[in-house]
Amino acid sequence: MPETCKIPIIFISSTHEDIDRAKVFEVGGVDYINHPFQLEEVLIRVQNHLTLCWQQQQLKTQNARLQEEISERQQAEDALRIYLHAVSHDLHNSLVWMSDILQKLVVSRSPTESVSVPLSLLGRMGTSCDRQLSVINSLVEIHELDAWGVSLECRILHLHELASNLIEDWQSMFEKHQAAIANDISPSLPQVSADPHQLWRVFENLLSNALEHNPPGLEIALNAEVIEADSQDIQFIRCTIADNGIGFDVEQRDRLFEFYQPGGSLNLPKTGELGLYLCRRIITAHGGEIGLLPQDEKGTTVWFTLPIAVSS
Repeated sequence: MPETCKIPIIFISSTHEDIDRAKVFEVGGVDYINHPFQLEEVLIRVQNHLTLCWQQQQLKTQNARLQEEISERQQAEDALRIYLHAVSHDLHNSLVWMSDILQKLVVSRSPTESVSVPLSLLGRMGTSCDRQLSVINSLVEIHELDAWGVSLECRILHLHELASNLIEDWQSMFEKHQAAIANDISPSLPQVSADPHQLWRVFENLLSNALEHNPPGLEIALNAEVIEADSQDIQFIRCTIADNGIGFDVEQRDRLFEFYQPGGSLNLPKTGELGLYLCRRIITAHGGEIGLLPQDEKGTTVWFTLPIAVSS
C-alpha cells in the first residue's frame, strides 16, 4: 500500500529452520529473525532500519536541493554570459562613439595645433566613461560574490549615526541632483549587528539608483522601525528608503532585485539595476530580506531588514 510501503518490516520466524530469504524480501521485508529471538534484538533492528530509512530520505532531500542549486547556478551562468555579451556591445558602442568624436576633432590638424572642445561634449564623454566604469565595477563585484560569497565583518552599529555620516558624505551629490534627504531614523532605535562597509554599500546603491532614475528635485526619507519577529531568538529592524519619484511598474517590481528568475526565463537587468542585485546579496548574507513596498501613487519605498544586536 502507498501509505505503508516505506515502513521497514521485520519478519520473526516461528521455526528453528532458515526461512526462504527471497520470499521475505519479495513481499517487502527488510530483515528477518529466526526463533528463538530476544526482544532487545528486535527493537535494535527496528531502530537501525528506521534510522537507515531516515538517512536515505535525508540523502534524497539533499540530492534534490543540490540538483536545484546546480540548476540555478547554471541559469545564473547562462544569464551572466548573455548579459556580458550585451554589456560588451554597449561598451563597444560607447568607445566607438568617443573615438569617432576624437578623430573628427584632430583630422587635418597639425600635431601642435590647439583644439577647442565644447564643455557639453566633454561632459557627455565624462558621463559615458563614468557609466562604463560603473558597469565594469558592478560586474567584477557580482563575479566575486558568486565565486566567494559575501564576506561579513559584523559589528554593533547605530543606524541613525551611520545614516547621518552617509548623508554628510553624499551632500554634494544631493546638491548636484537638487535632491533633499531627511534622516528620520530615531537615535534611540536598538542597535543592529551588521558589517558597516557592506551596509554602507547598500545605502549608496539604493540612493544612487533613486537619484539616477528620477528627475531633479527628488525628496528622500530614511526611516527604520523594530518589526515583530517570527522567531523569539532573533529580532529585526526594518529600514526604509522612500522617495517621491516616478516609481516602478508591476513587472519591474517583481524582478528588481533578481539577476535571473530560478526555473523561469532569464532576467537580464539594466546596467543601473546591477547595484540592486548586489544589495540583495548583501542583505540576505546578513540574514535579512529586501523588497519594495506597494505604492498607490508615484514614488518608491525600498525596505530591508537587519538583525538587532543581542547586546543592545
